[in-house]
Amino acid sequence: MAACSFRALTPAFLLWLVIATCGTVTAGTSFTGDLAMSSGVDTLTGSIAVTEFNYRMDVRQGGEKFVVIADRVTGMIRVLIPEKMQYVELKGHDRINLLSNPFQALWHATTTGKDEKLGVEVVNDLECDKHRVENRGRETFTFWVAQKFGFPIRITSHTSEGSFAEISRISEGPVDDSLFEIPADYKKIAALGNMPVETPAWVDSVPEAPVVILPVDQEMSAGDMIRIKVQPGKSVWVRANNQSQDAAAKAIPFRKGSPVKDVTIYSNFAEKGIVCDRRHETPAEADEIVVRVFAGTMTVEIKSVEMHEERLAEGKSLAFPLTSSEYIDVRFVNGIAEPSECTWTFLRGGAEVPDERIGPSEQRTIVLEYGGEVGRRTLTPSGDTLVMKVEAGEMIIKLGQFDSFAW
Repeated sequence: MAACSFRALTPAFLLWLVIATCGTVTAGTSFTGDLAMSSGVDTLTGSIAVTEFNYRMDVRQGGEKFVVIADRVTGMIRVLIPEKMQYVELKGHDRINLLSNPFQALWHATTTGKDEKLGVEVVNDLECDKHRVENRGRETFTFWVAQKFGFPIRITSHTSEGSFAEISRISEGPVDDSLFEIPADYKKIAALGNMPVETPAWVDSVPEAPVVILPVDQEMSAGDMIRIKVQPGKSVWVRANNQSQDAAAKAIPFRKGSPVKDVTIYSNFAEKGIVCDRRHETPAEADEIVVRVFAGTMTVEIKSVEMHEERLAEGKSLAFPLTSSEYIDVRFVNGIAEPSECTWTFLRGGAEVPDERIGPSEQRTIVLEYGGEVGRRTLTPSGDTLVMKVEAGEMIIKLGQFDSFAW
């Protein structure tokens, strides 16, 4: 979970929740259940249906229903927006918004940290294998996998107080295959980011907010706003200190006077237990970050952190020296209107690290289908140099190596 806790369900949460639960499910063990998730502040409920090859989640947020359908064999994920009769397709290996949801964060933690089985416990009338995950000596998750289904039915995060996900009222039995079909009258869209962004009334006042030069340490209260210009090779980090109870504040990327995406998808960095929010947007995506306090009072601290940022054309590569064992945050932006592809590998002493250590090439590849599409990865160092190469198209690549738990 690192710099941010997983928050209440958002469209982005829905997109990536599906990836983490693609573990093996024994044939003939289909089931349905109730789903509850909490960021420690809000708890959202819905339902889930799981089969050997697929699963589906139905969740409502802010009066709008979202349906997530995952093909557990191919990794294809489809997110449906019934009220708009639209859907989007996603590739299961794209680990976007890694830190925004419990299932995805758990999946990543078990692949990069130490997964220890603690024994067997009964959860919701099912025998479960209890596990604990540690990353860099810190306990990050406890989770329970139902033995009967090979599926996690409870997850507790230890990096954000009150954060959890749980499946309850589980009922074993066949699930209708039609639940995993896309209605014929639904229109496919390129991404949820292509949906119209609802602009809150307060956006009209943004031009009046002062533009600040970093670093900043400023007292702020509900309704206060400040603006930070996005610069190439810079990341904007923001945190809240001495915040009042139920404080809420967000760092929101803007472009040409409007939010880049729906403001509801951005995390509340003033929530208790949050280390900070880190905005890695490039100038191609946003021209400023608007920090707004929605509730309470706090001291807002903002600083700028160096990142490597480079635009690479087809056939070009960059070599990024690794200086520690900390995770590598990588942001990819498609720089042209056509699909672009980038691969990466690790070197040690000038020699490429073998696939047995870093995984096959298809797991070290990202394809962005349309202009301006953004991809993100959190990589674990496996050598002394990370090499990125654009195989097709053109990409802006922005990356840095950070201690996930530090300011």
